[in-house]
Amino acid sequence: PGVFRHIDAGIAHTCGVKTDYTLECWGGNRLGQTNFPRGHFRQVSSSLGHNCAVVTDDSLVCWGGMDSALEGNFRQVSAGWGHNCGVKTDGRIACWGSNDDGQATPTLGTFRQVSAGAFHTCGVQTDGNIACWGLNDDGQATSPSGTFRQVSAGVRHTCGVMADRRVACWGSDGYGASSPPPGHFLQVSAGWGHACGVKTDGRVVCWGNNEYGQATPP
Repeated sequence: PGVFRHIDAGIAHTCGVKTDYTLECWGGNRLGQTNFPRGHFRQVSSSLGHNCAVVTDDSLVCWGGMDSALEGNFRQVSAGWGHNCGVKTDGRIACWGSNDDGQATPTLGTFRQVSAGAFHTCGVQTDGNIACWGLNDDGQATSPSGTFRQVSAGVRHTCGVMADRRVACWGSDGYGASSPPPGHFLQVSAGWGHACGVKTDGRVVCWGNNEYGQATPP
């Protein structure tokens, strides 16, 4: 219940930041991922069985199956399947957790936003270019040229909102997951084999795997 500023859907649960900057989580709780902490938060990111959030004092907190968090001052965090990454207040990226494919070894430089996927990570650099690292067996970490506003790393594909608000996707195109529709978008999110985006008129459109209706928005 309540009114939210921001929500993020994990695999079997969802968490959100309410308008009073408190958290609310619901859904599966096998790993304690909906036992959210008290306090005031700027942003939350949900993943496979854990979450991480940025506290209003710029510190990080994580809970659920992966409850470790880095010390320092952050402006954004992204929870991946077995690793997490955050953009520090100085623009540098810090990652922790599983690093078998290099997904937690960020590229040098300064960033505006980062997205931790399953086994790869992508970020929007301060100049608008995309940088990716980690597993690249389907080209999901081979970023296209151009300037971007936002990026979202999925499992085997990645999508981003370009400067002109078109969506570009790369990596595996199974089920058409990397074939976004035309139009202008505010935000995009890449999932397991599908993706969804918010268009500039507020409508949600999805594409890719729709076995469970996940690409058919209400």
